[in-house]
Amino acid sequence: MHVLENISEKSDNKSWKRLFVIVGTAAIFFIAAGILFVSRVIGNGETPQEYNGHTVVEANELSQSTIGKETSDDYDYISKYRTQYQNDKDKQARNLLKLSRVWGFAIYTHQTFLLGERCWDEELLAMIPVVRFTDENDVNDVLYNWFIGLGDDGYDLNYVTLRSILLESFPDHDNIIVDFFEDTGNHNWPSVDGLYEELWLLNTGFEMNLRPMADLSWINENYLGVYLATALSRFNKVQAVDIGMAPVYFDELGNSVFTNKERFMHIDYADCNYRLLGLFRLWNAVKYFFPYLDIIDYDWSELLLEYIPKMLEGTDGFSYEITLITLASRLRDVHIHFFRGSIAMRGRTIESEIFGRLFGFSFVPVILREAEGHLVVGSADHHELKQGDVILRVNDTDIDEITAAMLRHLPFPNANKALAYLVRGHIVLRQHSSATPMAIDVYRFGEELRVYTDATVARSSFHYIWRYDNAVSDSHMLLEDNIGLINPSMIRREEVHRNSTLHDIMAEFEDVNINGLIIDLRQSSVDIHYLLAEYLLREQVHFVTGSRPSGLVPGVFTDFFHGYSGYGSLARMGFTLDSDELFGSFFHNQNVVLLINEHAQSHMEFTVMTLRNGVNITVMGTNSIGANGNVVYLPLPGGIVMIYTGLGVYSPDGGQTQRIGLSPDIYVPRTIVGISEGRDELMEAAVQFLLEQMLQNE
Repeated sequence: MHVLENISEKSDNKSWKRLFVIVGTAAIFFIAAGILFVSRVIGNGETPQEYNGHTVVEANELSQSTIGKETSDDYDYISKYRTQYQNDKDKQARNLLKLSRVWGFAIYTHQTFLLGERCWDEELLAMIPVVRFTDENDVNDVLYNWFIGLGDDGYDLNYVTLRSILLESFPDHDNIIVDFFEDTGNHNWPSVDGLYEELWLLNTGFEMNLRPMADLSWINENYLGVYLATALSRFNKVQAVDIGMAPVYFDELGNSVFTNKERFMHIDYADCNYRLLGLFRLWNAVKYFFPYLDIIDYDWSELLLEYIPKMLEGTDGFSYEITLITLASRLRDVHIHFFRGSIAMRGRTIESEIFGRLFGFSFVPVILREAEGHLVVGSADHHELKQGDVILRVNDTDIDEITAAMLRHLPFPNANKALAYLVRGHIVLRQHSSATPMAIDVYRFGEELRVYTDATVARSSFHYIWRYDNAVSDSHMLLEDNIGLINPSMIRREEVHRNSTLHDIMAEFEDVNINGLIIDLRQSSVDIHYLLAEYLLREQVHFVTGSRPSGLVPGVFTDFFHGYSGYGSLARMGFTLDSDELFGSFFHNQNVVLLINEHAQSHMEFTVMTLRNGVNITVMGTNSIGANGNVVYLPLPGGIVMIYTGLGVYSPDGGQTQRIGLSPDIYVPRTIVGISEGRDELMEAAVQFLLEQMLQNE
């Protein structure tokens, strides 16, 4: 008090005010700078940046008020601010993309992570805020220091270890292996690769075919700098160590297993570090362990660059989940689903909740079908909508606009199958309120009309309404004209393994001397394919080639399986079956028809491939959906599990099946008229085909 009095006595009032303003302004500046610095170091959020004293919100408001006023002083600095702000976001995204690439490569190749000596998630969580706000020119140094700080990378696989691996993998050719390693010449990796390919050919009868999936062209000096690029380029093959605690290991088929990844059941969705952990984990798992990355429509790295800002902008669980789901949908893998909680208890997908929030939980319970490029009412339990009605608009919104919005979040395989995929498992007629009727414009019997119908609130998992064209209750039946029909979905799994039911079916059909056989694969199926082939194919036929992830080089798939079907194929694979006099002879002179459409997926598609090469076997219908191969379960932060395809399935000559599906020999599409009349047009066509073949053979 005395000091202030003394100052006031010795100075005039104006001087004291100037001092107060200077001190106060400085204090405010340092407090604000400290808050900004702390927030950036923590990295869990970003304090609104300022430009000439305006926050981003103020800047946006001010920019709206200055549009068209080019002479305004505010316009220049707001324009500069917005440019600077966007540039900062772009730089952060590029930094984080580089971090994701280096981190993903390291966790699947570096010995420290393969042995489980360090937690790969904790490493990333610590690095995100550092790399995000580091100057672009310094990011490579930061990542290099992190990488070498991990310890021994194990990138020098020794030949002693490799020798023991090969001896264990190819015991029948130990003489070749011993001779190779007893030669004390200058071994190099190309020569080892040649040896491995030679052993593979001797062991399988097929040349080894490698399918590179991951693009590693980013490992170069221009992008990473000399030191980091050199360090990563030293990798040749994964070290021969126990990978039981690694981020990924492989099951007996060679499929990827990610059970060592932490699920982080309860996370703060506003924490951008955990949000990015989920994004980077998904992106890298797909990059290195998805067999069809070479046939997606997008650049996988460019997609990550696009989705990093989306993940940073969100602060809640909904934005986190929809970002992951939408990114995954770009793979166009129909196997993809997201579940919350235990896989064993799965039933309701996260996509169903997303659909409800985006398009409404109130729905009209009718089944739609795709026919002639339109959505058509396929069932008529509803008194306002009639079977065969073509949907035009819902609540004055064009149906094409509605379906386009829905498909943005779904992994439909291709444009031709988009509508069929959408309506086979998703409810399209939705709205947010059940209090008001839904207005639906339809085309019916040559005229357009509007119907009003009540919407029901979905209380259970009505999202996934898999319905088949034909409702079946019997495992088999005799149709008119003495034609046999098998419905594989009605054969119990335990009976398949005993071969009791299938033998009884075949014996029954032989007793009545049927005029042909139809196997309906527009429905789910148990493991009946190899057993059916024992009856229907007299000779063994090479029907499929399978690929799995390379255990030595992440991001590369290897053709490992060449499947044969037909009489004796189960014995060839080591299975013991009770002798059946019908094996190898039944129906080899009869005509058999396999029915497929968009409901034929995965196992049903594999069944078609198993059987279609037999004599007098014809496939009829429309293309299958195109999702083939065993699935992978990937845990993600937030207690989420993502399912996607993990093994590749190809035609015998290595041709594509994923996304395009299997083509029928005889194309039989649905028609609007057929749906309105309640007919199973494909079944009718199959019966007619068999009768015609019978007449020709007489």
